[in-house]
Amino acid sequence: MSHKRLMDFIGNEVHNFDGLYKYNNEYTLKKDENPTLWRYMDLSKLLSLLDTNSLFFAKPKTFIDTYEGNYSKYDLERINPWFLKYFEEGFKLSDFVAAANEYAGVICWHMNDFESAAMWDLYLSSSEGIAIKTNYKRLMGSQVDNRFFVYPGKVKYIDYHNEMASLNVFETLFYKRKSFYHENELRLLALADPIIDDGHNINSYETYTGDKYKGTVALDTEFGANLKWDLSKLIEAIYIAPKAPNWFASVVESVLIKYGLNDVEVIQSDLYKDLIY
Repeated sequence: MSHKRLMDFIGNEVHNFDGLYKYNNEYTLKKDENPTLWRYMDLSKLLSLLDTNSLFFAKPKTFIDTYEGNYSKYDLERINPWFLKYFEEGFKLSDFVAAANEYAGVICWHMNDFESAAMWDLYLSSSEGIAIKTNYKRLMGSQVDNRFFVYPGKVKYIDYHNEMASLNVFETLFYKRKSFYHENELRLLALADPIIDDGHNINSYETYTGDKYKGTVALDTEFGANLKWDLSKLIEAIYIAPKAPNWFASVVESVLIKYGLNDVEVIQSDLYKDLIY
């Protein structure tokens, strides 16, 4: 398969995904939904976020779970006749998935009304960590960088042997295995347009919101892209890890002041606080 033909096909997948997203009622959020969101990280990642004033959208190839961003076994059993017409020159399906995922970036948030002991343990390698607390409307209302169109959705957890992810490679990024159900993710998916990247400015179209989207180049780096976000609008509070040393909260407060986030409340987690009786 020629490079141009591959880029055209991936560009069509971007556009087809927008149509699928518009009418989806499985992973998209309803207008009145506003779940509380958390993102757990160590101090170094907080510093990077503050220093760049951005959120990092990671390419699917960086994911630990190799099922993510791929078709399910159920999909593959249905996809062959449909797919062969595009790959009659012997181009491997796995090569197409890898190429397409170079134009996708993902960031995930944990949905929960309360902080999660499991998430603290899962995402921190030491006791010196934090959790950003926000909500869906804050998150989506603080985007600054519009180079990529960002699609929000709630991850659906499926049996990859017996259930459908999608026949669209980008829609599969809103599905994960049931083994990860405890993560309860809200995911933001940023898509670039490979046809624009390939020098063909022909794929301008309106997204599901009615905004005109002209596409852009591939994601910035080998591993993803930083998208500018207004952190003063995004961050509702910063929670300090429950087992963090006493001095750690003061360090976080000083860092926030340095970056002009004086009004962000810093809260020490009382998850493991002794009983009061």
